[in-house]
Amino acid sequence: MSQSWNNSKRKKGKRAPVTAASLVGSALQKYGLSDAVNRYEFVDHWPEIVGEGLADKTFPEGLQADALVVRVPSSVWAQEMSLYKNVILERLKAFTTPGAREVRDLRFTIGDPAKR
Repeated sequence: MSQSWNNSKRKKGKRAPVTAASLVGSALQKYGLSDAVNRYEFVDHWPEIVGEGLADKTFPEGLQADALVVRVPSSVWAQEMSLYKNVILERLKAFTTPGAREVRDLRFTIGDPAKR
């Protein structure tokens, strides 16, 4: 269908369809929640940030102030991940929404990363 056909058939006063993403984005912004949601955007990119192997064994659980809490299966994994702390923090920057508060630290908690 051509765009002109769509426009000619649309009744005056009717709005064009909008995507669900734009509706949700508008609602979040209206209620002042967009910054909070944007701060967690990196979770979708966790495998890219830490690599597939580490992503299978870890999970970014949440943010506490300026620290990312990462769930790991054991204290051994917490120690291993702490060795990569600076690399992970640097990679996080690439997936953080501009203007969002920066993650400055990593904290590790022991638990089953598969339970998300």
